[in-house]
Amino acid sequence: MTIQSAAQTAVTADTLAAARLLLAQMGITAADLVDTAPAAPTFAEVIPRVRARLSAGTARTYGTHFDLLESRWPDRSLTEPTRHELDELAYTVQTTARSNRASRGGTSALEHVVSAARCVYRYAEEAGWVRPQDNPARRLPIPSRRASHRYAIPSGQVAEIRQVAATSGDDPELDALILRFTSRPRAVAVARWRYVRRISIVTSAWCSCGKRVARIAGSRCRRH
Repeated sequence: MTIQSAAQTAVTADTLAAARLLLAQMGITAADLVDTAPAAPTFAEVIPRVRARLSAGTARTYGTHFDLLESRWPDRSLTEPTRHELDELAYTVQTTARSNRASRGGTSALEHVVSAARCVYRYAEEAGWVRPQDNPARRLPIPSRRASHRYAIPSGQVAEIRQVAATSGDDPELDALILRFTSRPRAVAVARWRYVRRISIVTSAWCSCGKRVARIAGSRCRRH
């Protein structure tokens, strides 16, 4: 009877050691096995709270995607959707995004919907409804931004535009002058500085003490 009990104790110790090793490899502690977290609310319940915490600009950026989450899963708990479901939702947003000449394949819409989902689940983590290791939004990748379609006009093309403006139109001299200044920011700054300097010289005079004063009737230097 005693021998059998000792054998059972040895087996139990080995099993516990193996279980502890497995839990350590998985990053799980014994406290994680005890379900003490409060029940997670539904999307319809938590999204209004998340909106209230955000600034007006951020709420406006994520507003469309909050509406989508709230309308698609109004009665689902935050712990129910999987990463696969969130991936499908993000892909749908990307493929149905409005397209124009400046669009980049829905990348911006995809980035915003992923950020909106992360924002909701970050709030859930802070409230203790979702554990970090159970957060499906954490594993959603942020898409890399594509290069912009905008580019600077080559210098050769700028020269052609100036040539056409200077030889055609109702007022070629004025058109050429406008293009000259608008295509050279430094020239605009220099012209503005020269204009201000000329006005200051015209509207000012030198006092006998060597100090410049405004050329206005009755103006006097502070020293006099």
